[in-house]
Amino acid sequence: MFKKLDGKLEQMKKITLVVLTVVATDILWVPSTPAQGQLTITVQSLGINDSSYVYNKLAMLRNEPDSSIQLLIAELSPINSVTRISPEEYDRHLKEVHIIWCIRALRYLTGLDFTARTQHKFAKAEKERSYFLRDKNGQVAFFADRMSHDVLYIAPPDAQSQIISKWKAWYRKHSGHVHLNKKTDFDNWYF
Repeated sequence: MFKKLDGKLEQMKKITLVVLTVVATDILWVPSTPAQGQLTITVQSLGINDSSYVYNKLAMLRNEPDSSIQLLIAELSPINSVTRISPEEYDRHLKEVHIIWCIRALRYLTGLDFTARTQHKFAKAEKERSYFLRDKNGQVAFFADRMSHDVLYIAPPDAQSQIISKWKAWYRKHSGHVHLNKKTDFDNWYF
């Protein structure tokens, strides 16, 4: 029995599997190839020291759009800890910046950007945040980037949850036949 178990352990050492479980949608996805494992690593590293490598990462994601989008959506969760992140604070908010980069990558791949209504009442002190987040219909984006200062404004958690749900619903509908966004210029997905 132990010889059989040792053989299985040796076999398992040779195979690297990454398991992502998305509890909210009951999806279990197991990469079955080294390429899928690399894709997982690429998605999980978005937003971490990306300044010179982000385009390489996005290009890799474009090669496997369906799997990439599934992985990106699995990384999304509401950001409750902060409402604004300035460039000098990025290192203190790596998880939050990572989630923002996952949204950016989804925008880059699909050309879509979901918004949602919020129950949050923006205080006078949040005037700038409200201004950058709101669209012409009064809904808010998951985040907004003030270009001149590269400050990130984060939507209220209720809107974030709705936006994540919209991404999941979109993927359930389009899984297996994702059409890549043709407009990949910076202005269409970064801000």
